[in-house]
Amino acid sequence: MDAGLRQRVERLESIREIKRLSFAYAQAIDARDMDALASLYVEDYADETMIGDRRGREALKYRLSRIVRLFTTSMHLVGTQVIHMDDEEHAHGVVFTRAEHEVGELWVIMALHYWDTYERRDGRWYFKYRRPQRLYTSELLERPAGPLKSRWPGLPPADTPVPAGYPSWGEFWARIGKWESLTP
Repeated sequence: MDAGLRQRVERLESIREIKRLSFAYAQAIDARDMDALASLYVEDYADETMIGDRRGREALKYRLSRIVRLFTTSMHLVGTQVIHMDDEEHAHGVVFTRAEHEVGELWVIMALHYWDTYERRDGRWYFKYRRPQRLYTSELLERPAGPLKSRWPGLPPADTPVPAGYPSWGEFWARIGKWESLTP
């Protein structure tokens, strides 16, 4: 196999393995398998939500186990994934997800994007960083229209980071008037 073909095959294998992370994440979080969930992340995982000086997979298991206690049952459906290879060991991407949660007597739906950074260590891909960005959250029978799309039971309605967090979103709406003048 020539070097160019080998490189393309390795890139495709990397993308496949990175996509597998998102599917494994959904399965682990819905099964409440904190060990499997933490194993998807780099060993020295850290982000701004970590408590005190806690770092690594054990701290991540603690933080995630506190989050999943907010709902009884959940179902995460992984949709579109956009992956950008930065080099042979690093990548970043966006994973579009619909999650459903049983919260007491309610069934709450959430559409979100995960903004991910990936790193390959010892031949295996891991999450280096994962940031959920909510598009909307609402009780199943409620319609999340309007500016305050995050409507988690017991919390006041709130704004969401997606879609306005994408620079292209504001640019699109700013150009509407310009585009209207171009239509025949």
